[in-house]
Amino acid sequence: MNDLEYADESIYEYAMTQGTGNDSRPYSYGRPSDGGSSNAFPCKSYGQGRINPAFYYGMFSPDDKRRDVSIAITGSTGKGAEKLIPFTPNSKATGDGMSLNKWDECRMATPYVQKQRTSGINGPYMRLAEIYLGYAEACAATGDDATAKTYLNMIRERSFPAGKANTDAFIASCGSILRAVIEERGFEFAGEGDRRWTLVRTGFLPDAIQNIKEMTKDMMDGLRAKGYYTFANGNTISSYVWTKLVDAEKLYGYRLTTECPEDAKDDPVLYPGWRGQNDDWAAVGKAAGISDANLTAGDLTNLAIKGLFSYIDPESAEAKSLEADGYTKVEWGKTLVDQYDEYYTYLFYDYDYVSAPIYLWPFTPNAISTTGFTNGYGFKQE
Repeated sequence: MNDLEYADESIYEYAMTQGTGNDSRPYSYGRPSDGGSSNAFPCKSYGQGRINPAFYYGMFSPDDKRRDVSIAITGSTGKGAEKLIPFTPNSKATGDGMSLNKWDECRMATPYVQKQRTSGINGPYMRLAEIYLGYAEACAATGDDATAKTYLNMIRERSFPAGKANTDAFIASCGSILRAVIEERGFEFAGEGDRRWTLVRTGFLPDAIQNIKEMTKDMMDGLRAKGYYTFANGNTISSYVWTKLVDAEKLYGYRLTTECPEDAKDDPVLYPGWRGQNDDWAAVGKAAGISDANLTAGDLTNLAIKGLFSYIDPESAEAKSLEADGYTKVEWGKTLVDQYDEYYTYLFYDYDYVSAPIYLWPFTPNAISTTGFTNGYGFKQE
């Protein structure tokens, strides 16, 4: 993710030069930031790619190390502090919920804070996992299940703590080795634009849409009825969470967190992992010749979150104790229910799981020119 460096799993990346060009990572597809267009910590990242909360809570195994590095539940204020991304419809870190976490300017050795869209983060085009899972799929499709399982297991064992990949159980839950490989792609390439087209070409799209619709409906019903919902994998989403800004450097010696240690899953700052802020935005700004006036005063840069995966009754002694300790009750799943149409009704709206979804049919030039549909972003109306 650093300028002039390539990921060790990349087969091919398209290069971006820091300070020039038009870099959509992380501006469009990275961890969101409310920063301005220039001289911000980090600059604006509006977060075009958003993640369905039922996928985050219900489909990712809690043991899968890819979940936290793939999906951001917090973004940046743009002034060097972390903030929870609410589900209120909006953009940047101001709303729209979970976004991508794979491109985060906080993690660059030398972040470029002088102008948006010039971070220098390369665009990954193909990774080694694509080769392994593509080969596994070809083997499964031609009846070589043993080889398919070997390569599927390579990806899973790298993605879970030792002994927790449970590949056999995963294959059984999917119904076939071929389906397991396709489902694994969803976790491995989450947010990278692979999922829809993989499901279209394999014919698994109707089942996948029905599954996520039903999971989302069950989640919404549970939140509405009880204030929380527990998925089959044990994760619970609640109407409210409790948050507090803390001085992570004082607590741990650093602000930018990585994978949460196995024995720290109850730490509200370290879990979920891959959050926080750059360890020293002030030094970054000074090196760039920028005043630290745009930085939040003080050292409260990291967000502690309680109740993200377990239910806390808002009227309980636990909740009152958290509030006495400086935590604030914040709407979480409640906003999903308040925005029911946005998060459920319009999710593959009116699709019957049988007919081809209309958005998979291409518009012909004749339809574009005669039906009133218009192109955006300056494309010709033809």
